[in-house]
Amino acid sequence: MNPGEGPSGSQEPAKHRAFNHLKAQISSLLESVDMSPLQRINLEQQYGDYIKQYELYSTEYDNLGLYLNECRNGLKQNQNNPDYDTDKIQEEIEETERMLRALKRHQNTVLGNMQGFYNYVHITFVEGTTDQSHHGQGQPDQSHRGQGRRAGYRGSGSGI
Repeated sequence: MNPGEGPSGSQEPAKHRAFNHLKAQISSLLESVDMSPLQRINLEQQYGDYIKQYELYSTEYDNLGLYLNECRNGLKQNQNNPDYDTDKIQEEIEETERMLRALKRHQNTVLGNMQGFYNYVHITFVEGTTDQSHHGQGQPDQSHRGQGRRAGYRGSGSGI
């Protein structure tokens, strides 16, 4: 099994490419946008959490894949061994396969969250400062954002 490849030669390499591509996009975006130091700290913390989650799920997936292969090999080698509990091993294989599917779903969720994070940062810090077409739809002008709160106004501005 190659690094990042699932136990059955699944689409893991493509998923890792998607993760690495998205990671590079987000890193580049975070470096290129202007924001307050506190915003940067918060966004980089959230971004780091996504990376840790994905890497944790990937490591667990790889480890479970190796374990699954060991179980399958043991089952093949000991099919005719009366001292070997093949039913128990078959149950273990099925449970491990379920766990692998769940981990794959978790990885996909993290990728989706990372894409949403990228979209949020892009809309908030790139489109919000250069794309004027959003005005007139309840979005406050960037130069006025947060000023209403100091005046006691509780409008739709986020104060970010």
